[in-house]
Amino acid sequence: MSYRLSRRAEEDLIEIYVASVQAFGVTQAERYQDALEAAFDLIAEFPQIARERSEFDPRVRIHPCKSHVVVYLTQGSQPR
Repeated sequence: MSYRLSRRAEEDLIEIYVASVQAFGVTQAERYQDALEAAFDLIAEFPQIARERSEFDPRVRIHPCKSHVVVYLTQGSQPR
């Protein structure tokens, strides 16, 4: 399975990395990025892992990952 990050998500990842380097150092920042990427891979393989949240428009799915959450849409059976 595959996934596509929005431009805003890519910007968020950069901001998270920079803040993590400043607060915790490069090694920990890279570990955190690896954890986020592992969450993306898990979601790509099992997009239904998080329930659909009907209180949002469009309906999204929200999956926790450490101190952040991954908010995503599915297109058919694929996350996007």
